[in-house]
Amino acid sequence: WRFNFAFRRSAVVQRPEGAFLVSAFWPDSPRSAARWREGNEEVREMSAILRECLQPLGYPEVICVDLNATPSGYRTELIGRLTGLRRSKPMTVPRGTWPSASPPPLRVAIDDVLVSDGVGVATWRTIERETGSDHVPVVVELSIPSAPVAGAGPAPERDQETGIESP
Repeated sequence: WRFNFAFRRSAVVQRPEGAFLVSAFWPDSPRSAARWREGNEEVREMSAILRECLQPLGYPEVICVDLNATPSGYRTELIGRLTGLRRSKPMTVPRGTWPSASPPPLRVAIDDVLVSDGVGVATWRTIERETGSDHVPVVVELSIPSAPVAGAGPAPERDQETGIESP
């Protein structure tokens, strides 16, 4: 995979109720036809990494994304079809995340949190504060299932010297 950097932005979060996977990625923005194609290829490759390497671990998934696409757009449909993940932003919330200099109803919702089945979305909101970015931050409150995901593989082994878990 050309885009295997996605592994460097993934972590398994341990908590008493059960672990979950959190990851982040952002494909190229569609500022030209070439960048649109390249970004779509990144979405396909990140989906393959999720499907073939991370989803078999069996954890509930929380994937923070800047898809550079609307909730009803091609990239959203593509990643949903390839991974089974869904966007957490309700279609009825009239707030976007980009560009931050525009008033809320005129922004496009290109930033979001994708979640796997069983992960509940309690709230989705933006933070209306200057952050120095051309994107408005998103805060999503989630309910992570405490039971293990069906079909989850064996628990990862912990290296005795470093304390780091191996997949």
